[in-house]
Amino acid sequence: MRGDDLHGRDQGRERAGRLRDMARSLAQGEHPDLQQLAPGDIEILLHELAVYQAELETQNEELRSARLDVEAARDRYRDLYDFAPVGYFTLDRDGTIHEINLTACDLLGSSRQQLLGTPLTHFIAREWSGAFYLYLDRIFAGKAEEGIEIAVKGAGGESKIVLVEGVPGTDDGGIPVCRLAMTDVTARRRAEEKQRAGEARFRTFAEASPLGMFECDPAGRFTWVNRRWEELTGLRGGRSLDFGWNRAIHPDDKARVLQNWPRGEFAAVWSEECRLLHRGGGESWVRLIVAPVEFQGGRTAFVGTAEDITGRRQAEEDLRRAKAAAEDASRAKSEFLANMSHEIRTPMTVILGALEQLREGPPELHDELLRMAETSAGRLLGLIEDILDFSRIEARRMEIAHEPFEVRAAVEAALSLFRRKAAEKGVALRCEIAADVPSAIVGDDDRLAQVLINLVGNAVKFTERGEIAVAAAVREGALEFAVRDTGIGIPGEKLELIFDSFSQVDPSRTRRYGGTGLGLAISRGLVELMGGRLRGESTQGEGSVFSFTLPLAVPLEASEPAGDPPAEAPAAETRELRILLAEDDPMVRELIEMILRNRGWTVESVACGQKALAQWEKGGFDLILMDVQMPTMDGLSAAREIRAREGANGGPHVPIIALTAHARREDRDEALAAGMDAWLPKPVSMERLYAEVEARVGN
Repeated sequence: MRGDDLHGRDQGRERAGRLRDMARSLAQGEHPDLQQLAPGDIEILLHELAVYQAELETQNEELRSARLDVEAARDRYRDLYDFAPVGYFTLDRDGTIHEINLTACDLLGSSRQQLLGTPLTHFIAREWSGAFYLYLDRIFAGKAEEGIEIAVKGAGGESKIVLVEGVPGTDDGGIPVCRLAMTDVTARRRAEEKQRAGEARFRTFAEASPLGMFECDPAGRFTWVNRRWEELTGLRGGRSLDFGWNRAIHPDDKARVLQNWPRGEFAAVWSEECRLLHRGGGESWVRLIVAPVEFQGGRTAFVGTAEDITGRRQAEEDLRRAKAAAEDASRAKSEFLANMSHEIRTPMTVILGALEQLREGPPELHDELLRMAETSAGRLLGLIEDILDFSRIEARRMEIAHEPFEVRAAVEAALSLFRRKAAEKGVALRCEIAADVPSAIVGDDDRLAQVLINLVGNAVKFTERGEIAVAAAVREGALEFAVRDTGIGIPGEKLELIFDSFSQVDPSRTRRYGGTGLGLAISRGLVELMGGRLRGESTQGEGSVFSFTLPLAVPLEASEPAGDPPAEAPAAETRELRILLAEDDPMVRELIEMILRNRGWTVESVACGQKALAQWEKGGFDLILMDVQMPTMDGLSAAREIRAREGANGGPHVPIIALTAHARREDRDEALAAGMDAWLPKPVSMERLYAEVEARVGN
């Protein structure tokens, strides 16, 4: 016989004895606790009472009262059993239902009569049947420590999730049975699934969020971070949880952030901007926002976000720098305008004063007054040329020629302008051309001369003793020019500043040296347009060296330096010429007429291109002087029309010379393209005008 059977019988005998004693107690008027009895125990108890009553035969009314009490207790137990909030089953090894309460009937949607004798698996979803049978086997083997959740279907087809928990037992006949409790957990499971779905959505949103997100305790120790936080800090795989959020803060910001971090419990939202260090290198600006959250169970935590504001901070910094640069530029331009006013008014004062003295002063001073006016006018013209050059350089509209020229001749030409001034100051002026410098190179000798004149002019201005040397040598495949002086030098903090437009070392009203502050800015721009770089070195009180490099391009064949054809000396006797002058400004027109008639030439003047075209049609002109900008018809249009009609009629070619205030190289090219033969920018000297006219028509 199996040990389990023996154990079951022993339990049966023990139960029978206990129930017998209970029956006697009932018969004797005692009230034992009947609510813990199983359904089968009631029947046995009644049987024992009947036996006891048979033995006692018919006892008194107290015994009958006790019997009634037992029957009432049984009814009460049956009610408790049937209407318990949990479904109760008694199943055999095959899972057939032998007992069932009404709650279980409601769970399965059938009556007690329909369910008794029916296998419970008929109501279990097919995919759960195997799991249930395994669980049932564990119950009968005494190995089921906890219940399982399965899906059951009612008679109407609705599905429910139930928790089944069973214990082994025996029926009244000692046959092993399973006492099974079934609890409807559908609502709980759906709530859990909804919660899990919500948590999954939150986690999806959190992981996909462009914000770094984290949860930490009041001490700042992480309990959770999202992927974006890991990207900001470079700490992955739980490393952020090990380090804590404050370990990622930039050292320069840590003290401030930790000082402001709220201590203990707080109700308000806390925010701070700081830098985060990336483990792989680099840093980013973030805006931290932290708020308290109270979880179930009274646990308090802090959730926060970290918004990457690097772009915004960079934009703010760029804006701040731009604002500072704009203020500096505005200040520099204000200083420039004040200086420009001084530089313009000074020669204008000389010119106007000299003209006034010419009219009222003694004749013996006329030559000196004319020299002063001419010198001041040249200074004023140079100022205008500087402004125009700077404007063209900034607009990248300056054209650079690529023609052969002699290096030594270009350097000597620039030095020759300053030899007298240097000699007056007792400063030596030397030229040092290295032996490896080619005699001729390809480039723009006019622009090279302009740069050298600016640099040598500054050296002469700021040098009171010693020497100035202009050197040229070949360095690393390029031609390097250097201007060295022993002058006052430049403070180190202002050395780079002097290359900015409108800037001077001393912009104050008490400055010792004049100038517009454009010379070095123009020189640097010209050098860069020629493919080089201008730089300066200086020691205050000892002198300066300004050097620049140019591409070394040697012409294939030796050629004469390019330039305007030399002006021919005016002939003692000239032929009579009939000249048509088109000029809209009456004072300029009157002055040009005076210059031409002083030469003995006949002049007819008009004020626009349309009238110039009408006069030309009449014929008899040897040459036309044409302004470019005029009302009704400009000079370029008039020149094109004249050339077109000459071609159509087969008439003689009449030379046209542009006489214009449009002084750019591209203006010259545009005039020549319109059919003009030459181009003279205003103001033009009398000698140059004579030379150009006679070059076009001959003596």
